[in-house]
Amino acid sequence: PINLERVEKEVVVHEHIHPVEKEEIQPVIYREREQLDIKQITQQLHETQIQPTLIQKRELAPEVREAVVQRSAPIEENFVAPSYQIDATMRSQVVHAPIVNETIKKTVVEEVQPVLERDIIAPTLIQQTQPIYEKVIEAP
Repeated sequence: PINLERVEKEVVVHEHIHPVEKEEIQPVIYREREQLDIKQITQQLHETQIQPTLIQKRELAPEVREAVVQRSAPIEENFVAPSYQIDATMRSQVVHAPIVNETIKKTVVEEVQPVLERDIIAPTLIQQTQPIYEKVIEAP
C-alpha cells in the first residue's frame, strides 16, 4: 500500500485587473436670450374743424309782393367714433436636447404712425334784405 500524504500550501493568486471607468456628463446650458419685437402701429386720427360762419349782407332791388320766408337746412353735426387696433404678438419657442435654463429679456419697440383725417366745415350765411312795399286800404 502507498502511503499518501497531502500537504496543502497557501493559495497563490494571479490577479488580472481590468480597469473600467465610466464618465457621465450632463450638459446644463444657462442661456440668456434678448428678443427684440417691433410692432408697427398705424394710429388713425380724425378731426372735425368748424370754422366761424361768414355773414354777408346784401340789399336786393325793391319788389312789391307778398313776404317770402326762406329757411336754410340745419347743419348736421359730425360725430367721429374712436377706433384702436393692436396686431397679434408673434411668439416662438426653441427646444434643445440638453437641459436649458433660459432667461428671456424681451424688448418691444412700438412704431406709431399717426394718420389724421380732418374735415373742415366752413359755413357761409348770406343775409338778404328784401324791401316789400305794401299798401293797406281800410274800407269803412
